[in-house]
Amino acid sequence: MSRSPQVAVVVIGAEVLSGKVRDENGPFLIDSLRARGATLVELRLIDDDTDTIAETVRTLAARFDYVITTGGIGPTHDDLTVAGIARAFEVAVVRDSGLVEDLRGYYQAGLTDQHLRLADVPEGSKLHRDPRGVPVLQMRNVFVLPGIPALARRCFEQVADVFQGEAVITRVLFLNAAETDIAEPLNVITESHPEVRSGSYPRTDDARARGKVTSVCTVRALVARAVDALRERLPEGMIVGEEEEDRL
Repeated sequence: MSRSPQVAVVVIGAEVLSGKVRDENGPFLIDSLRARGATLVELRLIDDDTDTIAETVRTLAARFDYVITTGGIGPTHDDLTVAGIARAFEVAVVRDSGLVEDLRGYYQAGLTDQHLRLADVPEGSKLHRDPRGVPVLQMRNVFVLPGIPALARRCFEQVADVFQGEAVITRVLFLNAAETDIAEPLNVITESHPEVRSGSYPRTDDARARGKVTSVCTVRALVARAVDALRERLPEGMIVGEEEEDRL
């Protein structure tokens, strides 16, 4: 059984931590990665601080297949993502000549030193070009997206194929039971079917079902076995509904 890509997302921005700006990129990436069969393992929200960015990126890049950062890209004093990523991989920040030419073409006589900061990249990084003019920076297994939601979404679509995994099959059992009623049988199933990720969740939006159990895996037969095994351990009448979802 092949493994879906494991991904960590880092949202960078003091304005998000302070509540001045509500983060939209985290929820977008959660949905987008799941839709492609990638596994989002960790989501962090951190400050605009070079050392914090460096430590976070270094740690996550070593643990997971890919890291996606959003925010901290721009010409101002608190745009420190590039410097933080360069420090994480112990490389210099260099000015990309291709980006300089792009900026000259766009700003022409109005080009300033602050604009040129947008051409600074970690040495050894790669640029994924967009015909619409928004390149995506990749440093090893780290992809750098802007913080502006519309731009972040456009940039992610350029590199989305990198995160493509297998189809994810999810089976859901709706139960007329509290979590405490199913904890023991669910623990047994979780231990005996380690390939399947199972979880229980209370519900308040359905008078029939007080809770649900989800079983998730990329192999349909393994999901079926886990669900059948759980079904055998639950009292008759406890299951009040069932759904299956197959998503790429």
